Amino acid sequence: PFGFQRRPRWPLTLITPLSVISHRRRSDERCMPSTKKKRRRQRAKNRRFDPARTASNELEQTVDEAIAAAAKHQLAGRYTLAAGLYAHVLSVAPQHPDAWHLAGVLAYQQGDHPKALEFISHAIELAPDRAHFYINLSNVYCALRQPKKAIEACRVALRMTPESPLAWSNLGNAHRDLGDLGQATKFYRIATEHDPKFYDAHINLGTVLLHQNRTKKAEQSFRAALAIDSERF
Repeated sequence: PFGFQRRPRWPLTLITPLSVISHRRRSDERCMPSTKKKRRRQRAKNRRFDPARTASNELEQTVDEAIAAAAKHQLAGRYTLAAGLYAHVLSVAPQHPDAWHLAGVLAYQQGDHPKALEFISHAIELAPDRAHFYINLSNVYCALRQPKKAIEACRVALRMTPESPLAWSNLGNAHRDLGDLGQATKFYRIATEHDPKFYDAHINLGTVLLHQNRTKKAEQSFRAALAIDSERF
């Protein structure tokens, strides 16, 4: 509606309960073939990516291992595998907030915003003390063109983590969608102060400054983003 040359970017927080994924060794790994030729064939077989086999093996893991594996697929863009693992986890652990949250993030990434809202909202009901749940909820509300609700979600997140650059940046996005460019500028600046390497916040700040005809300041923000990641610019 404002004729921006760039749309605001909506960074997601894809946080899992595990930072290290520890896969159980399978029986076939304990008895590798003895000859060099067979070992070469085995390595080639292991390198081949078979989604069906991968999903089957990962469903046998514990709940937390399955969530972490699903998140890896999600980050790699293998959404079908991720969705299958989340569905399996929720079938056996329907009260797991991380599974609901990450399944909601996945729905958001796939463009199903109503489902994303349902899943992330349910995750918040189960664990109302997770700031990153509210940050991603604000992304969903902005996608649904409900910026006032996005602001409420950001404010809740900021009460928990007042130095979160993602929360401040999303708050700027919501005010931008309301047409309050002054407030959007303020919140994008705060986001870059908390994280000077926050590429998306610099881009969004430059965009709102450009629309306010503050071209020199906008250029500074764009140059900051260019210095951080020239390939994305």
